[in-house]
Amino acid sequence: MPQSTTSASQSKLAQKYKDLVRSLITSLELRNPYNIDHCRLVARLCDQMARKARMDRDKRKVLVTAAEMHTLGVSLQMEEKKPYFSLPITRLGLSSGRDLPTHEREKQILEEVLGGVESLEIAIPAICQRYEWFDGTASLFGLKGEEICEEARLLAVADAFVDLATPKKHRHQETSRESLKRIMDRSGTQFDPRYVEVLHEVVSEEDSSFKESGRTEHFETSRCRHYLNLGHLYIAIHEMDWALRSYVKAEKIAVEMTDSGLQLGAISGQVMVYCERNQLELARETLQRARNRTHSEREKRGYHLMWGLVEWLTGRDQNGFDILDRLISHYRKARNLPGLTASLTLQSYLLLTHRGLDNDLHVDTLEEFMELVARYDLFDVVERYRKFTLPLFLSAVLKGIEDPTARANLTKMGEPCQQALLEKLGDLPPSSWMEHLLPEPIIPTPQSPMPKKTATHVAAAAQESDQQNIVIRTFGGFRMSKGAEEVGEDDWPTQKALRLFAHLAISRTPITDDAMMEMLWPDAPETKARNSLRNAVHQVRTVLKKIDDRPPSKLLVRGRKSGTARLDFDYVLDVELLDQYLREASNAADEGDTDAAIEKSKLALDLCQGEFLEGFHDEWAESLRVQNRELYLKAIGTLAQGYLSAGRFEEAEIAARRMIALDDLREDAHEIAIRALAGDGRSAEAIRHYEETVDLFEEEIGVSPASLMAVLQDTGLML
Repeated sequence: MPQSTTSASQSKLAQKYKDLVRSLITSLELRNPYNIDHCRLVARLCDQMARKARMDRDKRKVLVTAAEMHTLGVSLQMEEKKPYFSLPITRLGLSSGRDLPTHEREKQILEEVLGGVESLEIAIPAICQRYEWFDGTASLFGLKGEEICEEARLLAVADAFVDLATPKKHRHQETSRESLKRIMDRSGTQFDPRYVEVLHEVVSEEDSSFKESGRTEHFETSRCRHYLNLGHLYIAIHEMDWALRSYVKAEKIAVEMTDSGLQLGAISGQVMVYCERNQLELARETLQRARNRTHSEREKRGYHLMWGLVEWLTGRDQNGFDILDRLISHYRKARNLPGLTASLTLQSYLLLTHRGLDNDLHVDTLEEFMELVARYDLFDVVERYRKFTLPLFLSAVLKGIEDPTARANLTKMGEPCQQALLEKLGDLPPSSWMEHLLPEPIIPTPQSPMPKKTATHVAAAAQESDQQNIVIRTFGGFRMSKGAEEVGEDDWPTQKALRLFAHLAISRTPITDDAMMEMLWPDAPETKARNSLRNAVHQVRTVLKKIDDRPPSKLLVRGRKSGTARLDFDYVLDVELLDQYLREASNAADEGDTDAAIEKSKLALDLCQGEFLEGFHDEWAESLRVQNRELYLKAIGTLAQGYLSAGRFEEAEIAARRMIALDDLREDAHEIAIRALAGDGRSAEAIRHYEETVDLFEEEIGVSPASLMAVLQDTGLML
């Protein structure tokens, strides 16, 4: 083989190894959101400084390589001290490195990982010597001045600047001016004065690249992506509570940054969690919340994908089918393979679970989906929509569609022995396949919850005597009363005590100390958080003395062995009364007792005097607020339907418009409004309302409301 060919092959191999090491560094950086993209940023600044200093081209190449990998040794040192790590490539193990100083162990690791590849090995001195002080007063290897290689002297300055301009867990980021001043103060002692001056010139000329706002924005973007990735991870291991928390955190960051693309990812993640839990009204509420933000056409289609899924799952099959069908047509024309694959995934899955394995539309859609997966590298999409793609591959095997591709992807997704699985699922309807595959969370909860009192028991207790019962009200501010004695929000010693008691009261189940500390003191050290929790428990017990004569320790019980807290007294909770009234209203409506349905709906609405947990901004409170807002909507809907059935058309219209004001994409509300207008003899207004509703639906989710055409026909407005 010619020498030039051999040299080219070695160069390609070295480049591939370098790319592999870069990937390893990126993976290690992702473990800590404060370190994301650190090496890339330092490498960019090093390159600019080297060009400004007119550094030799070969040295500049070594410098950039060193900057791209300068955290590798430190990161792997952290990994090797973890008892579950053993990486043969670095000879890492539990006991490795304990008999060496940290800087020598770092050099040893770098030689293990980068040694033998000439283009990487020459960067090791620059990485190791970046700690050396220019005047030698704090040098680890005993080097100073010109004895320190030129690349290390420049790298030390650039690395320090990026570190200071980056937020850390213990401090905020510094401005460019503050960071530069601190480095200039160490010029001649810690840093080479020549490169401190070069840094000053680069930062002055390209301030927009390094000013604090730009640096912070980059960090916030990385942090948001970190939480999105955490959410994806938690969904994969079936930890839905943690997934939701991660997505909510990502959305808050994205909203503050006004980054609509990241918002879309966070909202989509939340919708997927709610769909997994079958909390479809919460999914609708989440999508409604996102509607008022500005989005490009591309991002709107991303939301339409979620709308199609939610419409299908809530029983509006035709709407869901039309939305996804339109998206499939668009992505097919645009040759957008990820978008087309995602749309086909949802459409085929929903057809499979709602219409069966042999449905012609399902088979047609499945064939197109499988053809794409067979021809293109789309495993990232396949894995992202795992809940939906896993049943599709199983159905593809059963139908003999792209059988090798389907079996190969099932193996990649952790189902290598498909035949036994298919035999188990053979007698089950496709809609229950995933329930069989994932019958319960992979990680079980640590303890069984206490039996929760039903709303019926609560309603019965409330009717006995308000003088004897403790009543807790959560709408329009948090209040607790017994007879004439009332405890308002201002009567609590601290907000932490109030929030702790509210959480215990609403959950009615034991809550672990760890969960309470995470909720109330997430950033505090564990010892301090535990002391704060102890104080908050004492404050809650002090307040409970005002309304109950029993010893406070009997009212709020701490389980020292189990590490939990719970309330141990009878009380009436207004949200449970609300749920009970709605059940009674629904039962009355089903039995044709319109007057009782109206009466119970009014009682439910009377409880909703203000926002649920008004003033509480905790994540758990926000989630419950959305759920109770849906109960409020349900109460209005039951009342509107009751008025309509009773022929009280004007009142039915008013109630329907109250629903529309809160959620203008509810077909049931528009249906009641049209029927009420038609029943009241206002045919022209009914038709106009229908036309405006069609325009709204087509603009927002891309389809006409399928059920409203039948309403026009039923009311005689369309012949």
